[in-house]
Amino acid sequence: MKKTKLNLSLLPLVLIGVLIGCGDDKNSESVPEDVGGIGTSDAQGSENKEVTLAEYLPGKRFFLGMTEQMKEAAAKRQNNICKSNMRTLELAVLEWALEKRKADTSEVTLEKLAPFLKDGIPKCPAGGQYILTADTKKPKCSYGHTLDFKKGDKVPPYNGPKIRVFIQFNENGTTQLGGLKEMGEWDGPSPSINYEVSSPMELTMKYEGANRGKVVFTNINPTRGDVFKMLVGPEESEVFLNAPITEVVSAIPLKEPKIPEGREVGELEEPFEPVE
Repeated sequence: MKKTKLNLSLLPLVLIGVLIGCGDDKNSESVPEDVGGIGTSDAQGSENKEVTLAEYLPGKRFFLGMTEQMKEAAAKRQNNICKSNMRTLELAVLEWALEKRKADTSEVTLEKLAPFLKDGIPKCPAGGQYILTADTKKPKCSYGHTLDFKKGDKVPPYNGPKIRVFIQFNENGTTQLGGLKEMGEWDGPSPSINYEVSSPMELTMKYEGANRGKVVFTNINPTRGDVFKMLVGPEESEVFLNAPITEVVSAIPLKEPKIPEGREVGELEEPFEPVE
C-alpha cells in the first residue's frame, strides 16, 4: 500500500476518518478531564482585551461549521467502509457455498453467513441494509453504496450523527483536530501538528520541519462568527477549507492517537485508534 505523508490538506480528511469510524465505537477515554469533551465556554474574550494571536490561541478550542467539502469527504468515507463490508460478505458467501456444497442459485441470508463472519454481521455506516440473493449475485446496499463504485462516481450523501468539528490549539505549540457527535460522544483526535504564528492573523502549520500550509483568521482574536480559512498548495494560495467559527471554548488535554505499526500519519484507509 502506498504511504501518504501528512500535509495540511489531509487534515480534514483524517478527521472525517476518525469521526465516522466504522460505526458506534465510543472513545470517551480519550477525554481525561471533561466527560463530554466540550470544555468551558469562558474562552471567548473573557478579558475583553485584544492580545496578539500568539497569546490568544493557546488553550482554546474552535468549533467549526460543517462545510460541504467535509460532508463530501464523510460520504466518501462511508462509501468506502460499506464497500469493504460488502467485500467481506461476498467472501463469506463463497465460503458458505463451498462448505455447504450449495448450488449457484441457492438463496443465502445474513443469518446463514453469521458463522463465517468472525467480526459479526457488518453494518452500513449510513444505515443501509445489505441485500443478498443467490450466491452468484454481489451483495447490495439499500442506501446506494455499491461494489462497482469507481473514482469519480457520485456517492450517496453522508448520513449519520451530526458532527461538531473542532480545531484545538494546545499550550505546547501544537494543534489537533477532533469532534463530538450530537449526543456528546467523543471522536478523535487527529495527530498533533506544530504551528507558528507568521503574521497578525495567520499561522503556518509545520510537519517534519517543513511548512505544510497556512491558516488565516478574519480577526486577530477570532471568535464566534469569524472565519477559519485553510490554504494549501506550493504557494499556499489554494483555499482548501473556509469554515465559520461557531463557538470558542477552553481546550482540554487530548491524548495522541496510536498509529498502527507499518502505517504513517496521513494514511486514510482506516481511522486512527485511541490510546489505551
